Amino acid sequence: MVYLPFSTPRQAGAIERPDRWSLPYQNLRVSQLRLDAQLTLVLDETAEIVVGCPATMIRGPTLGFGPTPVRIAPHRQQVSGALELFGARVLAAVAFKDGRLRLLFDGGNQLHVPPDTWYEAWSATGPGSLRAVCLPRGGLAIWA
Repeated sequence: MVYLPFSTPRQAGAIERPDRWSLPYQNLRVSQLRLDAQLTLVLDETAEIVVGCPATMIRGPTLGFGPTPVRIAPHRQQVSGALELFGARVLAAVAFKDGRLRLLFDGGNQLHVPPDTWYEAWSATGPGSLRAVCLPRGGLAIWA
């Protein structure tokens, strides 16, 4: 389910594809990490991505061992794996219409946030008036 109050193929820089939205965060750098009951990635003071439910960070390939998955659980303050995202540049940001979020960073790290049964697993705001939210049980709400 996708809720679009302004149903256009382009929402304040976000580009709609058949199964996903490409979010306009390319080349923005993670300038702050904030932690309370959620993990917030501040991107160059122009956008924020808030992760409120368990997620997985996949560390870039290492010599001979391949990618290493690390569980991120902000509600339990288990976010040490995400600390290496500080200063990283976003290469791609994709919000799938089923509610999944995937962020790819320089250096090869990826952050995957699946939808949650009861809560909004993640949200993104900016640049400008763009807002995207993963709905409980999956799906997206995107508006400008």
